[in-house]
Amino acid sequence: MGVTIGTPKVLDDALIGALSKVNLFDGLSRTQLIWIISATSRVAVDTDKFFYDSGDVTDVLFILITGGVTIEKTEGDRWRTISDISPGQTFAELAFIDSRPHTTRARATSKSLALSLHKYRLNSSHDVSMVIYRNIAAMQSQRLRQLNEKG
Repeated sequence: MGVTIGTPKVLDDALIGALSKVNLFDGLSRTQLIWIISATSRVAVDTDKFFYDSGDVTDVLFILITGGVTIEKTEGDRWRTISDISPGQTFAELAFIDSRPHTTRARATSKSLALSLHKYRLNSSHDVSMVIYRNIAAMQSQRLRQLNEKG
């Protein structure tokens, strides 16, 4: 699992600008993005280490800031890549929503830094959580449509 570095203390305009481009945060104001920064923790994970493993139960959503992450699913005794995550993308949305164990693992493909947002923190802000949950639904819908188009 990753190592939590702590809640960011400095409001970095570059970070606010980067977060404003993340689909998960579409529709949030600058003030709400500042709240997001204060509500998250930074998690650093070394190459080939895990943000989470299959079977883990977490209530955390991740936003990748630097590095790379591969989402992998077991197939017998092997792991198959199902998605590659780049900076600005999110992962762990399903377990975040349904509070069930992860069916995949998230492996850092290089030294990586992500923001982690716990469900209880998000739920403490009705205005922000409403937008985030709507965006998660839209993102999941888009992913399902893409899978349907692949056949």
